[in-house]
Amino acid sequence: MNLDAFPSARRCPACSAVVASRRSRLCGVCEQPLPESVRFTPDEAAQQAAEFQEIRRRQKSSDSEAGTGGMDSYDMGSDIASDPGAC
Repeated sequence: MNLDAFPSARRCPACSAVVASRRSRLCGVCEQPLPESVRFTPDEAAQQAAEFQEIRRRQKSSDSEAGTGGMDSYDMGSDIASDPGAC
């Protein structure tokens, strides 16, 4: 296995796999518990959650300004329901 492909990546101490999610308490490969040094600290997790919420807020705001409303407001069956002969 070439461990140099991701030199700065955090790794599972049990199997050396790259830790894909620092939120997880278990390694996604060997399912062994990950030490706290590999996982997000509570402050890092809170910061990431806040950043994610800000991105979502901006996305929703952008969608409503553009008049698209995002996928949440898209009604896939509206044109079928308005034309009963379409089926």
